[in-house]
Amino acid sequence: MKPAGEGARRATPRPRTELRDSNSTARSTTGGRPNAQHILARQELAHDVRGLRAIWFPTLILWPLTGVLDWYVCTFDRAGPLSHFLVIRAGALVVASACLARLWRPPLPSRRLLSLLDIGMFGTASLAVSLMALRYDGIASPYATGIILVVLARGALLAMPWRYALLGALVSATTFPAVMGGAALADVAGVRSQFADRALAARFGEHLVFLGLTVGLVTWGSHAIWRVRRAAFEARSIGRYRLERRIGAGGMGEVWAAYHKGIRRNVAVKLLRADRVTSDVDVARFEREVDALASLSHPNTVRVFDYGVTDDGIWYYAMELLDGVTLASLVRREGPLPPARAVHLLEQAARAFSEAHGRGIVHRDIKPENLFVARVGGECDVVKVLDFGIAKLLHVDAGATLTHGDWVGGTPAFISPEAARGRPVDARSDVYGLGAVLYFALTGRAPFPDTNVAALLDAHAHRTPEPPSRALGRALPPDVEAVAMRCLEKDPDRRYRDASELAAALSRCRELHPWRPVATAPPPAPASSVDAALAATVDFAGTPPDA
Repeated sequence: MKPAGEGARRATPRPRTELRDSNSTARSTTGGRPNAQHILARQELAHDVRGLRAIWFPTLILWPLTGVLDWYVCTFDRAGPLSHFLVIRAGALVVASACLARLWRPPLPSRRLLSLLDIGMFGTASLAVSLMALRYDGIASPYATGIILVVLARGALLAMPWRYALLGALVSATTFPAVMGGAALADVAGVRSQFADRALAARFGEHLVFLGLTVGLVTWGSHAIWRVRRAAFEARSIGRYRLERRIGAGGMGEVWAAYHKGIRRNVAVKLLRADRVTSDVDVARFEREVDALASLSHPNTVRVFDYGVTDDGIWYYAMELLDGVTLASLVRREGPLPPARAVHLLEQAARAFSEAHGRGIVHRDIKPENLFVARVGGECDVVKVLDFGIAKLLHVDAGATLTHGDWVGGTPAFISPEAARGRPVDARSDVYGLGAVLYFALTGRAPFPDTNVAALLDAHAHRTPEPPSRALGRALPPDVEAVAMRCLEKDPDRRYRDASELAAALSRCRELHPWRPVATAPPPAPASSVDAALAATVDFAGTPPDA
């Protein structure tokens, strides 16, 4: 088993399913255990699919073999043609086989499609048995027992809340009385006269009583098993990581506080949302984020310890669990930051991005929500860069543009002019984003106050923001303001060449305006701020071609 630090330094990791030890020592800032709907839904869906797949044996083996019963009935009990039974049995087999074929073909079906497949298999089987019962004693047919077997088989394979269990059981159980009622109305197979016979009608009532009892028993049992399974899933571990509580959610993923049982350390585990795992684009973007983070070792970039995909198809990666708030939350809570503090924070971010730019990685979505102001090792105001979900590996995609058609990647309030125009971006685009974030930290607002997406894109592409001091309404150090405005130049050639050059400029500002962080623990972050830190990138008009 390799140490986590070694795995975190791999440049181009590939997914795997076995986990290594990690060395996270951070702690959580939020509490409360959520319902974990996305993760639990994914796990339950995978479990139900496996349950329905298990029906292949009774479908493909037992169902045809019970045709021997049809032969026995037609030969010894009720002499008549066997073709009626064979046609119905073959038709049901075709439908069930088609449903099974879809269950075994990736990707996993949605919950709605799974419900349709469920009805397709068990509802069709019940309908087939009911139609065969018409030719064998009608409402008093012993074949009614076959409906009970169908209901029991479904209950044994699918554990679910009682409402859904009851609905599914009723679909199968009501086919027999529905077929017989329809046959009586149409006067088919003499069923109408059977209902006039008190003895036969009583036999029919007995069948319904036993069917009703079976439905009740199966509903209760299915719900009880579902509750036990649900509890097990809620306490579920991803490998050696025990998920404890969700601390953030965004458009693509969820982040959980987790505990590594082997080394007794807390970590953060990011999971790709259940409704995203069927998208090749989203999976590729998730992998690219891991690739980018795992290749970086700067102390101001969040560390990745481990990653992989579980047997249930859940994509994840483990990273250090941070104690603090996002820069966005910090500014919302405290207002515009002192220039010295803003420079102190942005210099750290610039140094983190200088390593990324040196490796040919462009973040493309720099914003206050992606800069985490943490307390690490007893020191405050330590910046950690998050979310490389739409990062671009320039050395991998040399010669390829970063945009295509009318797709725009990034957050409108902090997007670079070239990205807003749908043109290729490079390290200077990240410099623009850092300048926009510095502007936000100094003034408490983004460079352009527009709220309309189209207006924001146009503003970044063509308008020059007013100086931070004018937006703030008071004077700011001229050197700090000059750095921010140079970052926000429309022409990339007039900006700093990369984050390393920007970091050097901010370092000179810091020497003139030093900042000493107060060594006190920050107040707990509200859940909304953590959610914002982990929110996914805002995409417009399509999906990225380079995903």
